[in-house]
Amino acid sequence: MRFKFCGDIEPPEWLLAEVNQLSRITAVRIKLISTIIAKQISENKFDMEKAWKLSSDCGLSKEEIQSALASIHFIFSTAAKFSVTSNVLNDEIGQLGLPLENALALSKTYGDHLNNMQRSLENSFLRVSKVENISWKVDLDLRTKSTDASIVVTTSDLQRHPVCLSAPQLNLLIQELSRAKNLMEKISRPAELN
Repeated sequence: MRFKFCGDIEPPEWLLAEVNQLSRITAVRIKLISTIIAKQISENKFDMEKAWKLSSDCGLSKEEIQSALASIHFIFSTAAKFSVTSNVLNDEIGQLGLPLENALALSKTYGDHLNNMQRSLENSFLRVSKVENISWKVDLDLRTKSTDASIVVTTSDLQRHPVCLSAPQLNLLIQELSRAKNLMEKISRPAELN
């Protein structure tokens, strides 16, 4: 069965196994623990002591508590990544077998922190350095009648990246980049409609 919070694929098997651990924690504690996890995702602040205190008397071992925390982190971060609403998340984690009260507590906390988590995840996503400057020149060799284009890209970390291309290579690069751009636009359109 496919789940939107997993990117329209099946959830990992380990998550299915961890639903049992989450079921053993009360809904009130799930809400408090999930708030800590949401803050960890959105603010990179994690109060491990508080998380241990909240989950210590649930009858779970240290490893089971850690896996429950990892499960909540996975659910929140992947759901935020795929822009899943709190209602959809509630339905889907309920379908995984999480009790209704626990699913509601998780999805409510998720909905309250969704915008902050998405903003934080966008900022932490793999990015290349910002381009600060691009300089270029074209050299024409009159003897061989060849044309070479030289481009130097300077990034925000002040590194210079020189690129030298012949005219056919430059044309091919432009075609490939245009094709990649069109493909990316085509792929991103369905996500915008949801």
